[in-house]
Amino acid sequence: MLHQLMQNSIKYRAIYKLGKVAVQEIGAYSAKDRENIFRRTEQLVDRFLRDRFFINKGINFEIPAGVDTFERDSENNIKLKKGNNSPTFIKLGTREGNASFKKFMEDEVIPNLKRMDRFKNNKFIQSLEFTLFSANPE
Repeated sequence: MLHQLMQNSIKYRAIYKLGKVAVQEIGAYSAKDRENIFRRTEQLVDRFLRDRFFINKGINFEIPAGVDTFERDSENNIKLKKGNNSPTFIKLGTREGNASFKKFMEDEVIPNLKRMDRFKNNKFIQSLEFTLFSANPE
């Protein structure tokens, strides 16, 4: 059953094919190395499929005025853009759009939810944690 599911899944076929090539080319022979390669390959395929979905659907998100976001500079590097007096519209599925959305959720939305009286006893909201955010988002 699992083998049939994997054969019918674009995602798992891609992971298997890409992972197999990586294992052969790198010469990763230990079980731990192979497992690591396939885990990283799955992350790559997941990110690609998610980003392609957002881009194909044209999903944009409005970041409120005054909130910092990320943008590309003239050399195509991603840099922090200070929030100003107008909202910023970001395109999900791009590195700068995804990074801006993540930063907004971690810096604004989640802390505000945790402070709200109606969520003080909500275990899910209170258990949300943040990841470290780099100046060069991935």
